[in-house]
Amino acid sequence: MTTPPEDWDPPVRPEGTGKTFTPHPAGAARIVLCDAIRMGQFVNNWQGALSLKDGCALIWQSEKLRDDGKPHELKVEMTYSDDGKANLPPFLATWLNLPAGTDDERTALVRALPSYIGRSGIGTVKQKKAKSGDRIYAELKAVIPLMDGMAPLEIRDYARGKWVAEKKARYAAEVAAYKAALARDADAPPPEEPPQNFDAPPPGMYS
Repeated sequence: MTTPPEDWDPPVRPEGTGKTFTPHPAGAARIVLCDAIRMGQFVNNWQGALSLKDGCALIWQSEKLRDDGKPHELKVEMTYSDDGKANLPPFLATWLNLPAGTDDERTALVRALPSYIGRSGIGTVKQKKAKSGDRIYAELKAVIPLMDGMAPLEIRDYARGKWVAEKKARYAAEVAAYKAALARDADAPPPEEPPQNFDAPPPGMYS
């Protein structure tokens, strides 16, 4: 297992490289966590109700290879939260075979997130069609521990994609616009409700 330094900051992938030519095949595959990223605040749209949340992204490399011989990468984005209703603690608990039934257990799981970089598991992958266009993408549905006798994977030449900085910037702009809309509205509702003059982003994959 690779333990990342506290100042974990992998190189940024140069533009024009690292493109996934075909989506990860559906089914089960060994995967290894190669990055854990705090995405900052974002405007969460849950069935039309807006609120500010903290996000994180988990990036995995797979034993399945792309057309160019490099590992497929899988991404999971979730709310960075140890709340009892959040998806991150049970997701981690299932993968790591650790308890997540109490507040302390969930907090310990989430706070140790960077230390899981380099740990392997078995990922269940589903292919889905994008809502617009014909693009097919791979969705990581769950991760479970490796079975007895399975060899763990090693991270191979990982570099963080430029999408991370671009998405952080977009989230920051949306949060700023949301807060500005609240400030402009003299009768603004609490932040859990959308201001009347805010153009909400579409519902995301966070939960």
